[in-house]
Amino acid sequence: MRFLMNVLVAFSFCSSSAVSPAAEAGSVEWERDYAKAVAEAGRTGRPIFLVFR
Repeated sequence: MRFLMNVLVAFSFCSSSAVSPAAEAGSVEWERDYAKAVAEAGRTGRPIFLVFR
């Protein structure tokens, strides 16, 4: 069990450092301005999905 936890922790460090903070996830164009996102969500009726980096 301890070995599995060490592997998972090591993997999380490796995978999080491999992604550029400016890289977009997939083909979705994410809004980076919270106020604009709230306004667009109100206009379109869609929910807001927050990603904390």
